[in-house]
Amino acid sequence: MAVNALSEQQEKDLAYQHHLLFKPHCDHFKQFYFPKSSLVNTNLTPSISCWTAKPQVLGSLFEALKFGILLRADEHNALVNRLPDIANYAHEQLLFWQLKQPLTLGEPVQALTLTKSESHLWNTCIIPQEEEFQLAILGGERLCFLSHFHLNYACIRLTFCSIHLSQQLTPRPRALESPNRSYTFIQCDDREYSYKWSEDHWDTDIDNSNPQLINPLFYRIPQLAQELCNAPRGGVWPDVGGCRLLGKSTGRGAMASLQR
Repeated sequence: MAVNALSEQQEKDLAYQHHLLFKPHCDHFKQFYFPKSSLVNTNLTPSISCWTAKPQVLGSLFEALKFGILLRADEHNALVNRLPDIANYAHEQLLFWQLKQPLTLGEPVQALTLTKSESHLWNTCIIPQEEEFQLAILGGERLCFLSHFHLNYACIRLTFCSIHLSQQLTPRPRALESPNRSYTFIQCDDREYSYKWSEDHWDTDIDNSNPQLINPLFYRIPQLAQELCNAPRGGVWPDVGGCRLLGKSTGRGAMASLQR
């Protein structure tokens, strides 16, 4: 006996009826597992920029990402060791989306993209500890920070950049007990960790084009790094963000250049 197929509108109406039947239970689970105290409004968080219409992120996921700080080698290794935890927190974020806006209703949250705030990273982390970080890099330590985080129903991606030093052709005079102004902080692509839900494992893509911590071939100069180099000790640092690409684009960074 032939059964008439449902029209597209009938399927939508049926999905909505199912949603209404289960909505009280969804609301209960959402309040039980994801109370307001467990959520972070990323629009109100100075260390990041959120490129998603729905800015609420689970606090457990946000705290694990360590946005807004410069990671020493041991801190970076600790974060890498927590990648399985980050995947679990991301699972919970997907569940939160499903309870808040089921896929069957159309137009759910499709993805989450977070990027670091350039001005916050430099003004609150790097500039106050510039001498310490400069000495660490000169001593051979690799320092990095989380630049981008992306989550959707297919994968997770974490992108890191590293901080290097560029030796200026004409060193500026420096005051006593001030950091060495003959170096400029610069930024390089470092590595990306990606996780596919269908494969259930993490992959690592390492950028080997910049092995040198001093004077690498390809880099970017964040605007605040240039201001830091040019400004006098104890000057006022402008709260400006953005990372200017200098020279020709190579696809992996920018060709070395000190133009302003």
